[in-house]
Amino acid sequence: MDNQTTIGRLFGEDMITFVIPSYQRAYSWTESECDKLFEDLKTGKLRWFEAVDLHGCTVEQARAAILQLIQMAKDENQNVIKIVHGKGPEAILKTYVNGWLRQHRDVLAFVSAPENQGGTGAVL
Repeated sequence: MDNQTTIGRLFGEDMITFVIPSYQRAYSWTESECDKLFEDLKTGKLRWFEAVDLHGCTVEQARAAILQLIQMAKDENQNVIKIVHGKGPEAILKTYVNGWLRQHRDVLAFVSAPENQGGTGAVL
């Protein structure tokens, strides 16, 4: 008895959609290709979809804004967003943002923005 089938037969051809992310380089990533992707992110070579500026937000407002932005990017099949959290001794949201992004299942990586895009006062 053959227990193998295709995804199309299992779920029905009309239910399957394949989307290749804009950062997709190849189906098999080498270590150098991963390094190149992170370097592109760090240097601002990957275009960000949308941004949110958290200046003046409470902690609760900031969290809600970030979750909304992540969901919006996911719905639009976008991979890079920008979050401006501020910097300096008064920038308490920076610590919160770091923790939230580390815990979010849809966030694969984040880095401080390049200097011309906010530097350590923003993340991509």
